[in-house]
Amino acid sequence: MWHSAAYRSGQFFRGFRWALRPDEVSRVCGLLNERERLLFSAMQGRDRRHSMDMVRWLERRGAAKGTPPSADLLAAALLHDVGKGSLIVWDRVAFVLLGACSIRLRRSLERERGWRWQQALWRLEHHAGLGAELLEGSGTRPRVVELVRRHKDPGADGDTELSALMAADGAC
Repeated sequence: MWHSAAYRSGQFFRGFRWALRPDEVSRVCGLLNERERLLFSAMQGRDRRHSMDMVRWLERRGAAKGTPPSADLLAAALLHDVGKGSLIVWDRVAFVLLGACSIRLRRSLERERGWRWQQALWRLEHHAGLGAELLEGSGTRPRVVELVRRHKDPGADGDTELSALMAADGAC
């Protein structure tokens, strides 16, 4: 429990350091097509920063193992949170705290159509599927769409790229 609390606290405070450096923007441009870049740019700054941190984590991990990550895996890392939409920080805090107290309670409060905060909880819960739908509509490669769709699944079923994406998401 303490590890999770420390991780979430660090994640919260890292969210205030969101700007991408010029070399990171160039990296994004090299990994994503024009329509994907538009979706990436529409993400909130904290989500763009988190996604770029995941790319760097995956590249370091690949270098250490002698197997560089695929372009599809890196694109999925950049795009995995596109389904979240616009959120305020308290939406994220409420989602995490409610989930820590009672997943059932949080799910009972989520609404696709409801108060703004209920919609935010719903989007956070369903962002993987929402993001995959956005990416399908943008002509994104099927493997990237699959990785984004499944990045919150409970098990990776032997899919090493999905396992790596989930590990990066948890580490960054």
